[in-house]
Amino acid sequence: MHREKTPDGKARIAFIENCYQLYEQKMYQAAYRILYDSARAEDAVQDAFLKLMKGGVYFEDAASDDCKKYIVTVIRHSAIDIYNRKKREQEIICFLDGKTDMDRLAASENREAYMFRTRPK
Repeated sequence: MHREKTPDGKARIAFIENCYQLYEQKMYQAAYRILYDSARAEDAVQDAFLKLMKGGVYFEDAASDDCKKYIVTVIRHSAIDIYNRKKREQEIICFLDGKTDMDRLAASENREAYMFRTRPK
């Protein structure tokens, strides 16, 4: 990674724009492979670009291998953060609804039995 001591605002904006043009679709695809949810994958891409802007990261060549590796790392971390946040939210909801895992299993088995029952002839 190459950082200039104080890249001017125009250089930083140009860098972010170049990264967006080069990597936005690839970042979305990487996030989607982790999250399996298009809205959350878009959120992960947005979070990753915010991290890039706030972090002061600057590469002279946005197409360089070092820049690609850095961006892949940032998008993976962003997607994993969203995945973990979603998992925690689900755990809280499960805790608050007062049902045990066995209750949920029984309910899903009943639902499955209902869905796959045969119709009377």
